[in-house]
Amino acid sequence: MTFVDQIALITPEGQPAPSVMSIDEVAHILLLDRTKVKNPRASVQRYIELGRLKALRVGRDLRVTDWAVLEFLRRETEQEPKGRPQGRKTKLIE
Repeated sequence: MTFVDQIALITPEGQPAPSVMSIDEVAHILLLDRTKVKNPRASVQRYIELGRLKALRVGRDLRVTDWAVLEFLRRETEQEPKGRPQGRKTKLIE
């Protein structure tokens, strides 16, 4: 299991992640609540609006499945980071 898989399977309380998560739980898994992001919830919603993160609408709330978070993390770590020279890729550390 890779580091990304391990992070994505733990909730803020340290319990195994549910198969469907709230926006706040996704922000925690993406470590947005531990960085200098002013509004982690808005960042996750922006990823959803841009189509970078798949979500489901349940009533008035948005929910994100665990596989969607894993896919997002894998895709984001494979993309060319902005501001870096061409040819370098970010790789997962196992």
